[in-house]
Amino acid sequence: MQISFEIPYAEIPAFPRSTAPGHAGKLICGTLGGQCVGVLAGRCHYYEGYPMQDIVHAVRSLAYMGADTFILTNVSGSVNPQMQPGHLVGIQDHINWMFDNPLIGTNHDALGTRFPDMSQAYDSDSLKTLAKCAFSLGIAFHQGIYLGLSGPSLETKAEYQMIHDLGADLVGMSTVPEAIAIRHMRRKMIGISVVSNLCYPVDQIGKTTVEEVIAVAKTASDSLGVLIEAFCNDMPL
Repeated sequence: MQISFEIPYAEIPAFPRSTAPGHAGKLICGTLGGQCVGVLAGRCHYYEGYPMQDIVHAVRSLAYMGADTFILTNVSGSVNPQMQPGHLVGIQDHINWMFDNPLIGTNHDALGTRFPDMSQAYDSDSLKTLAKCAFSLGIAFHQGIYLGLSGPSLETKAEYQMIHDLGADLVGMSTVPEAIAIRHMRRKMIGISVVSNLCYPVDQIGKTTVEEVIAVAKTASDSLGVLIEAFCNDMPL
């Protein structure tokens, strides 16, 4: 990425600050793969105590700056044995198990309709392009369903079993609020998960630490970066 400028969130009025480990907390703008891009280096999570409206403030800001396509990334646990630690997974759809929604409250009609359709939340054509790019690069790539929980406690074995039974492949503590806000604004969106740990079958899982999750995420960061650059090169200008 050719960086034009970076701004810490603390210097942007009304931006909530990231407190989670590994989240730099700054907006980076520049060009990548022939596209003008804005990177949110770090996000805010529900478990940090922020209301949903604050969590989605950053993506709404990028939309007002002119962003029409969003790439949401996260680190997640896998309840699908085919999706191993270090693998990348394109998000086909999500399940909101946070029991909250960023659209609760007064609807701002200038942003979007009161009842946005979520039946095609993640753009299928863009996901096909992403899969094609991953195949051409030789990157292990899957497609699956992401389930979002509030956190910050990691899941119990019974919860992992429930998540598997609900039909999800991945579980994490982010992404769903931003995805809802982006679709509310009628913007195009794809999602990519980095699998950090395998959580199924439940009788084979052990203890997981945040340090281990971050370490696995770092090992996959190069592949993720190359894939996103290839996707940006493949996007129509």
